[in-house]
Amino acid sequence: MGSVQFDLTALRGGDAVGRATGSAQVDATVSLVEIVADLPRGAMITADMVRPVEGTVRHAPAGALSDPAQAVGLVATQPLRLGAILAERMVAQPVLVRRGDTVTLIYESQGLRITDVAMAVESGAAGDEIMVQNMEGHRAVRALVTGQRTVRVLR
Repeated sequence: MGSVQFDLTALRGGDAVGRATGSAQVDATVSLVEIVADLPRGAMITADMVRPVEGTVRHAPAGALSDPAQAVGLVATQPLRLGAILAERMVAQPVLVRRGDTVTLIYESQGLRITDVAMAVESGAAGDEIMVQNMEGHRAVRALVTGQRTVRVLR
């Protein structure tokens, strides 16, 4: 996409009868996601806060989202203004476990499931690996954030 240079040669019976050079701007239409109201930093995005719009590759921000469903459930990492086109850098997964939180610690192995209470040593969003500390023995383990104040022990 962008500016394209070209050379044209007109042929008649296999012989060149004319030449021309030029340039053209080439762009493509893409689906984008637009914010429909001002949002403060940290706001969780819901379906009624975004809408699909058409735009061009040339005017789309780097990492632009293409479907409103991609934004739902994420949080704004910066204040977002009405009409802003959403890009990946503007949103993030919400933090589900904060450092110092009491969390449910789940250990699963070969059909056995044990739950315990632990304290988060680090903060994390869904899918993040964080350190947690068992409340009784104060043993630290790596765990995967699976939900609001819930982690699963990694083996």
